[in-house]
Amino acid sequence: MRAWTIVTVSVLGATALRPAVEAQPAGSSTVTSSAECPPLGETDEGDVADADGSLVVLVDGTVSSAGQADRVGDLVELVDDTTSARSVVLTVGSFGGSDAEVRFTGCLDGELFVPDGNNARTRERNRPALVEGLAGLVADLPSGHRTSDPTSALRAGVARLGAAPERPRVLVMHTDGIATSGCAALPDEVVVDDPAAVERLIDELVGACAGGEDLPDATGVEVVIGGIGRTADALSADAVEFLLDLNTALCEATGATCHVDPNLPGAVWPTEET
Repeated sequence: MRAWTIVTVSVLGATALRPAVEAQPAGSSTVTSSAECPPLGETDEGDVADADGSLVVLVDGTVSSAGQADRVGDLVELVDDTTSARSVVLTVGSFGGSDAEVRFTGCLDGELFVPDGNNARTRERNRPALVEGLAGLVADLPSGHRTSDPTSALRAGVARLGAAPERPRVLVMHTDGIATSGCAALPDEVVVDDPAAVERLIDELVGACAGGEDLPDATGVEVVIGGIGRTADALSADAVEFLLDLNTALCEATGATCHVDPNLPGAVWPTEET
């Protein structure tokens, strides 16, 4: 596992982020389904086509992110709140350090998240079972990856949302924000209390990602990134601010509307004001 800690650089008298580097494991299947599927209601292609919009949820499967307290509960509550009053096409998955480690669940991959039942009262009665099933599915997502590439989640999530500018498209990513592989991989040491150095590094990393095909065109997509800076070992305020700035810059370089925070917001569905 590539772990990050706060260290003191005696020569500079500065606080820094330093990773311990290990090799990335081999890639694996892009689609998996090991948990029992939530009890979804029956829908057809017409129902999906008439949905109010699409939501993709991707969680960081590295050890540091997967261990965040309350992550499953927060994500399930977010999905429940988003889908309780509207028809939403839902996709759920996880990511690691490469495109090969992006995995989507087999039973919630472009499906309407609606409870079983042929009337509103029955669907309302069955909704708790649907939400409970979602919790089990999220908890069982692949984890244990040694590296994290948030740009792989951006690419996969935007691709899953597809081109539907006439309706809302929302990508939710849950990660500690520490890129350890891919175009945005952090160097061995980051001096986080030197604003000029931090700005240069962010410009370099975003430039490296934008210069190739690493960042998708996410124009019209709402991207919500939560969990930033929440690691087992508490990070300094400067370190968290750096990770927030870096992930915001990477997100905004895609053309998306971005909301980046240590915590998931209470509401992610776009309003007319956004």
